[in-house]
Order: sequence, then structure tokens, then C-alpha cells
Amino acid sequence: MKQCPRCGYTNKDIANYCARCGYPLYLQPAFPNLYQPTYPPPPPTYHYPQSLPASRARKPDFPIFALILGIGAILTAILLATIR
Repeated sequence: MKQCPRCGYTNKDIANYCARCGYPLYLQPAFPNLYQPTYPPPPPTYHYPQSLPASRARKPDFPIFALILGIGAILTAILLATIR
């Protein structure tokens, strides 16, 4: 006996269409395979962050620090020279 996958009605083995709803029964095999192979799940994919392009990379703060320190040293030297 063929069972309709749409409505569940039990049809005769020679039926090509369900007697209740008309769903085509020839699309499914007469003897379904009872063994359903199981496949392992695919391995997880990891998305690592990409490095920023050179134009967007953070530039070091050293040149600004050196500039401020140099200006401070010059001003200190001028101040000490005017006091003497």
C-alpha cells in the first residue's frame, strides 16, 4: 500500500495518484530506503579579522611626542638663556 505524503491517505500499490487529493505518487519509490545515511556536519568555519590596509593603519604617536618635547626643550633653553 502506498501512503500519500501530502494527506496521509493509504492508496493501492498500483495507484499513480492519491485517490483523496490527487497528489502524484509515482514521484516516490515503491519501497523507500529505510537506511538514511548520516553525514558528519561540516567543520566550523572561522573568520579571522583582516589587517587594515597601510593607509588606514594607526600611525605611531612618536613623531608628535618628539615634536612637543623638542619645542619644550627649545622654549626651556630660551627661558634659561634670558634669565642669566
